[in-house]
Amino acid sequence: MFLGDQMGVGHGNEQEMIEHNPNDKEEQDLFHDTLESLGAKDLYDDEETIMGLWMKLRENDPTLLRQFEQFIGKVTQEIRRSKLDHRSIEAALQSKSSVHESEIKKLYDEMEQQIKAEKSKVLAQVNIFIYQNDLFSLKKQRKN
Repeated sequence: MFLGDQMGVGHGNEQEMIEHNPNDKEEQDLFHDTLESLGAKDLYDDEETIMGLWMKLRENDPTLLRQFEQFIGKVTQEIRRSKLDHRSIEAALQSKSSVHESEIKKLYDEMEQQIKAEKSKVLAQVNIFIYQNDLFSLKKQRKN
């Protein structure tokens, strides 16, 4: 909701405010050059509305146009910074995820090795027990 809507100003002629002549190639080129110089080229989904407002301000209020361009520049910087922050956070998260997966794999491998070692130990003890049991049986048979 815009401030004009809240104050009851401009009802009915909002479209009139942002209409522009889409056939004015020179104006469009100038607008796109301005967006490019602000670093905002292809950043906004609704460039047509922004262009209409820009053209209207260019025609009626050059001072306000400069302020609008500064505003677009600042918003563009914020959007780009936010996108950069997002990519940075995403990369950090991916890195932590990779480290986490690596740690889990390492722990799993260590656990597997411990299980194999324990299994070998138990088998060795069973074999010793069987061997001792066989010796005991042999001794018992010799006594009889």
